[in-house]
Amino acid sequence: MKIILYTSLLLAVILSSCHSPLGRVYNAKTFEQDLRLIKESNKVSDEDIELMAKFILVTKLSGNDLQGQTYSSILEKVKNIQRVSTDESEREKNILAARIKRLGPLLEVSIRDKSFIRIKEKDYLAYKIFFHNPTPSAIKTVIGNIGINDLMDRQIKKIDILLDDNIKGYGSLEKVYQQEYDHADERDKRIRSRDLVDLRISWNPDKILFENGRLAE
Repeated sequence: MKIILYTSLLLAVILSSCHSPLGRVYNAKTFEQDLRLIKESNKVSDEDIELMAKFILVTKLSGNDLQGQTYSSILEKVKNIQRVSTDESEREKNILAARIKRLGPLLEVSIRDKSFIRIKEKDYLAYKIFFHNPTPSAIKTVIGNIGINDLMDRQIKKIDILLDDNIKGYGSLEKVYQQEYDHADERDKRIRSRDLVDLRISWNPDKILFENGRLAE
């Protein structure tokens, strides 16, 4: 009796899975209709449906075939890729945070002023950047970038820094960096229209080479 009951329950689960839109087998011809049924089932978020649709299209364009696979298994693949991507992103953030913690105290960097200028019929955003060496050792070369963020700390743009000018121990240096202004770029428009007090500036050092040969990275 128990075996019959268990078999009946298992059969019911299998039949339910088959009738579920996610249990349908992917077919290029019925792809759009299947996605519509999955959405109407309210068992999958709109974000996951969009990610799955993109994955299927990209996979198809790359020459791979998903024929014969259920939407449930395809969605699981998408979620696995998403998890791996999130883990890698977290690792990169942790590496960057650790580098900033190591190198940040070796060189202080800030933007003192920004302006909009025109040179030879081209428009530029100009940044007056201030470097201060709080250590007794002279600095020979600096590589890194300055992130220009909004007040929510979302990056708008960054300024790549390659500095080959010596900064004496406990000394300071001011330089002007220019970026060509793109009138069609919303990020440039946002930076131009905001005062510095309405922007957050983050110094992201990559390498600092001291005159004595020491390399901090």
